[in-house]
Amino acid sequence: PNWSLWLRATRDGYIDRSSSGNQFLRLRHENGPESDVLLDLGNRTEGKYKLSFRLWTWTGYSGYYNIQHNNELNPANWAYHVQFINGKGNVRVGSFTQPISVDSFDYQPNAWNYVEEIIDLDENEVTLMINQEVIGSWPFSRGSRGPEKRLGAIDFFANEAFNVQFLVDNICLEALEPNDPEPVLSNLVCASRGEMTVDRTD
Repeated sequence: PNWSLWLRATRDGYIDRSSSGNQFLRLRHENGPESDVLLDLGNRTEGKYKLSFRLWTWTGYSGYYNIQHNNELNPANWAYHVQFINGKGNVRVGSFTQPISVDSFDYQPNAWNYVEEIIDLDENEVTLMINQEVIGSWPFSRGSRGPEKRLGAIDFFANEAFNVQFLVDNICLEALEPNDPEPVLSNLVCASRGEMTVDRTD
């Protein structure tokens, strides 16, 4: 129930299954239509959170997601964009085409990469880490349509123009407060090393 299609999306994501029975979310484009899915993060305005997941993309393809200050879609206020292209990545704060700032990073194609974001709404700061390496920190309220200190949604988008095709797994949003250590997305748990497993007890 936390997932939806982007407003103008024409293709949903896919569930891929490996030979060992693991399942992944695949985002891809095919003959024009592009997968574009939005995960609602609750429009939170206070607290400190760790948003984490694993991302895989191949040589010759790219991966992409963005964080939005609201989940109302129209008009969206983009907080930042993260792109993975042939081992080189970048994060663009605010607008994708006219960003406030840009940071770059290295990652491994043809492998799972661990993405972590520490989003502190109380202190208005976000820190992005790829494979446990800090890429950068900046005021979280910066956005494409002006300041807004709100954690709204994450969007995974297979843009055909950038030849995007990638896998996502083990998405977790965890509250980092002493009195509230439990993940806030249902049926997901975070292990002590930051690796996630799905709770299949329900």
